[in-house]
Amino acid sequence: MNIVIPKHRFLRSLFLVNDKNTFSWQSEPSEESYILGNNSFPNSIFPVFELLGIESPRLVSESIEKSFSSLGISPLNIPIDAVQSDKKMIENVKSALEYSRAALEDLEQRGYLDTFMKCNETLRRLCRAQIDIDSLKHAIYSKKIKNVSVAKGFYPKRDGFLEVAEYSNTRTLTGRTTVISGPQILTAPNRSENI
Repeated sequence: MNIVIPKHRFLRSLFLVNDKNTFSWQSEPSEESYILGNNSFPNSIFPVFELLGIESPRLVSESIEKSFSSLGISPLNIPIDAVQSDKKMIENVKSALEYSRAALEDLEQRGYLDTFMKCNETLRRLCRAQIDIDSLKHAIYSKKIKNVSVAKGFYPKRDGFLEVAEYSNTRTLTGRTTVISGPQILTAPNRSENI
């Protein structure tokens, strides 16, 4: 089981890969690797922690994150080998990797890991939809769409495309997918004929 920390967490332009408790630097992780430290990757393991109800492990301390945040730097962009000694950094990384591996193994024993990760991968690869704003406005004003507040969430940006909805399938006890930001596609009204 490969667990990878992406390059932007370090000054080096590589991915730190931990496979069978051995560290190596690689230019690209394999598609089977799980990403630790960046939730935007399709194979981010953050949803696993969310699903299991456990706190995601830290690669850098909360005080360091707050210091960088006060400078306007996102925690994802902190070069951790610049703010920690090599020994402390490796200890933190090893701890986070072991924590991550245990969470993945827990989910795998439940027989749900592959399905869960494929679902998350699909949700993260969704593209922006192009919207015909004139048709949408016409449908709202002619009352062909009843739920106006949800429909207005489908107004496109200036380029004519919607923002991508952010989904989660770990926010409910039933495992149903929910929209946590962006257009509420799951509760959107059905399109009437000839809108």
